[in-house]
Amino acid sequence: RKGGKKKAPELKVDSFVNEVEQLEPIPPPNPPLVFPFPLEGAGPYLCSQGVGGSLTHFYQETLHAIDIECPVGTPVLAVGAGEVVSLQHSNQCGGIHVQNL
Repeated sequence: RKGGKKKAPELKVDSFVNEVEQLEPIPPPNPPLVFPFPLEGAGPYLCSQGVGGSLTHFYQETLHAIDIECPVGTPVLAVGAGEVVSLQHSNQCGGIHVQNL
């Protein structure tokens, strides 16, 4: 061929998704819920992924998660009445993960 260009291969895509269920949106609370910032200290703190983030927050279990980067040892505060009794750091991930980019 002239110019050395190759023809792109044909691509066939199959899907097992037959139907998509549209869920009704949940109305926001009235009055809106306001929570204090959950980390103690001057910061600044980087929010590396927010609610519904496209990297890993599209699963039901993580949809409402917020990832905040902070130094080890930063005190974590309860955002409501009570106290923080445990913290968990997990390297488990599925799908696209920021550490793999």
